[in-house]
Amino acid sequence: MPTFLQLYNMLSFYSLMKPPKFGNCELQGSQERCALTLTDLKLAFQEAGAQTTKLKELKEKQDGLVSAEVECEDVFDNVYEIPGTSECIVYYLAGIMCRKLLRNTVCLVCRGGLVEESEVHKQPEGALVLCKTRGGLLHPKRHIFHFLQAAEANFHRHEADKSVYQLTVESVLEEQKFLFPCANHKEEIMATLLHGYVAMRMRQFCKQRLLQIKNKAQQLRKLAKLT
Repeated sequence: MPTFLQLYNMLSFYSLMKPPKFGNCELQGSQERCALTLTDLKLAFQEAGAQTTKLKELKEKQDGLVSAEVECEDVFDNVYEIPGTSECIVYYLAGIMCRKLLRNTVCLVCRGGLVEESEVHKQPEGALVLCKTRGGLLHPKRHIFHFLQAAEANFHRHEADKSVYQLTVESVLEEQKFLFPCANHKEEIMATLLHGYVAMRMRQFCKQRLLQIKNKAQQLRKLAKLT
């Protein structure tokens, strides 16, 4: 039988954590709103020009923004800023993303433009792939690696902004020239890589921040018990 103090704490916690049923937080209409809509993208990227087709491809892939469509092992917490480590991780992730693309890619030109046919042992950024490979990891092409490296740099620049996805995508499209041998599927491959990488980094970034908040809360509870 819980005591009065335990019941009071439980009810207080429930009142804070339960979802709101009314007020300014209520959704208008029967359909749930997405965190990122096509209207948001249109407003974020209003410049007309050569990027129109690229943005159109990106807009078609927003449904998986918060889903776990690109999964990777949790081996990169708090190491992106270490010199040399960032390149190894981006190279490793580029290989994983290329392997996922190969599953749904029939075009032989596209398949040849994604990964190296043989392992490249002389590239220092491929050290993590060589250490962890069991025959399933791939070495991406240099243009794929450089493209995702630019995405990582722009994500790191805008990670504190609430519009990090839009700002990162816009910066990469403006600054980086994507080189790919297949002209017919170039835009689709670029959009898939860019969206997948940025969405994955957003999930990883949020996971790191939640872990930091949890650790800080635990430390505060310990200090409260001491006092």
